[in-house]
Amino acid sequence: MPLHETDSGRTSDAIERVAWQSRIFGQRLRRSDLTALEPTWPLRPVVISVVRNQPFELVARALPPFLAYAGLSAEFLYGPYDDSLSSLDHGVSADVDAVVLSLDFERYPASIAPVELASWLVERIVRLRGRTSAPVLVTGWPDRHPRADAFHHELEVLATGVPGAHLCDLRPVRDTLGDRFSDPRMEEVAGTSLSDQAQLQLARHIGLRYLPAVLAPPRKAIVVDLDNTLYHGVLGEDGPTGLIVTDAHRRLHKALLAWRARGLFLAVVSRNEPGDVAELFDTRHDLDLRPEHVSAWHVSWDAKSEAVARVAEMLRIDVDAVVVVDDNPGELAEIADAHGGIGAVLAEDPDVTTAAVGLYPGLFAFGGDASGTRRVDDLAAAHQRQVEQAAAADTPGGDASYLRGLDMRLAVAVDPGRLVPRLSELSNRTNQLNTAFLRLDEVAVATYIERFDCSVAAVTLGDRFSDSGVIGAVFARMEASGTLVLDEIDISCRALGRGLETLIVSEALRRIASVLAPSTITIEFRAGPRNEPARRLLVELTGQRVPDHGRVPWPWSAELADTIAGTFPVTVTAQD
Repeated sequence: MPLHETDSGRTSDAIERVAWQSRIFGQRLRRSDLTALEPTWPLRPVVISVVRNQPFELVARALPPFLAYAGLSAEFLYGPYDDSLSSLDHGVSADVDAVVLSLDFERYPASIAPVELASWLVERIVRLRGRTSAPVLVTGWPDRHPRADAFHHELEVLATGVPGAHLCDLRPVRDTLGDRFSDPRMEEVAGTSLSDQAQLQLARHIGLRYLPAVLAPPRKAIVVDLDNTLYHGVLGEDGPTGLIVTDAHRRLHKALLAWRARGLFLAVVSRNEPGDVAELFDTRHDLDLRPEHVSAWHVSWDAKSEAVARVAEMLRIDVDAVVVVDDNPGELAEIADAHGGIGAVLAEDPDVTTAAVGLYPGLFAFGGDASGTRRVDDLAAAHQRQVEQAAAADTPGGDASYLRGLDMRLAVAVDPGRLVPRLSELSNRTNQLNTAFLRLDEVAVATYIERFDCSVAAVTLGDRFSDSGVIGAVFARMEASGTLVLDEIDISCRALGRGLETLIVSEALRRIASVLAPSTITIEFRAGPRNEPARRLLVELTGQRVPDHGRVPWPWSAELADTIAGTFPVTVTAQD
């Protein structure tokens, strides 16, 4: 596979990964092909504790290339084989990065009802929480039968109350392999009936989807090319009617639409004439991916790197949160050289491309993106707001009239246990308006909610165009001196453009202060590569210089909060 080098003489890490595609995402995996892969990019070392009643080592031995593709290198710590999971009480180190529970559920008596088995397992995980705050991944019951399905349902329901506990659904691997999932000959020699192919494909799902979901940065958008990506052919040469859309291409379209349904943005970057692209979608109704599914377009002859940057700006996300799918390795190299953290998929065989899109690290989030579908809808609403605001700007007093007409509503909830996943998501995914980059996991968020000297406020925003959901979080901690420290303030980019940042923080603090009653208030700040907007917000709030790292006192009071609230045409309510 030809790879274009950058001017510095090296190929981007993202492009080096492209050379692995056929082996990593192929329909049939080969252990010899996988073990031959050697990453040339830096890997983040992680330590994973494995608690099991069945051999996990065979799957773990196949994990390194998949984890390396995701930028990870794992050390596995094993306890004894243990049906009772008693080793959870003492065998898991507090400082591991993740815990994997690998269980053969067929070993438990059929007389145990699925809800009882799920309840017992959750109780064991809760006890584990006393030892570590690391995310816990339970490898599911891959069989497709009523008892297994019922167990999955019960476990997912019960685990929602345990921060950082997640079920890894392995049934798709079983569905793909069918009778080839099991090999009775393996039972005697390896202590498991998993076939070699099942071991490899389970490792692929765990290494590319499930572990990166809790250990690697999330992705928020897939940017696709058109020519020789969504179809065979070149629009400018073959015309709309000369393009070929195969069943394999339509499977790729459906995979992209499935990610959109889970809350990821879809965008198109193509070097074509805009009029030709419009004619393409008017003419070819066998393209399942339609214009209404695309949140951002950039159709021009600009360099692809510039186009991708512009699309990320339109989507209000960082370029590092993007995965680009393109058939041209040279253009992928140009994009990746300009944006080092970007994801890249080379669109060659459509089925391999579909597999890559389905398994690319960082796209999957447990439970779906807690706010992703709202994010996609809210972007469309933002365009409507901009149109209305531009029209209002041409009339006297139009800006104030525009804001009043939005019918904006803020609701503030203090210590809402049900919102732990979303609050963790805000801490981990917000970059521009993030004051401290604590990157709080679900267990850490739950700790703020549960401790008597801590509190967290969640702020919900809506207007007549859209319900933006939870867009803000303030994490606070009382010190013995009576000082309330705002450890982190997070405001989603979805809230931007309405000028409410000051009000959001003030109203969140009003609710927190009613619980913790501070004598003084200070805000922690840590400068990062993208959070200059957070610094500007703190300057506006406090009227003081904000250091790169340190605390900024804020002379906030209930009277000041009333003054701030009176300047905004917004309805503010408390939420249970």
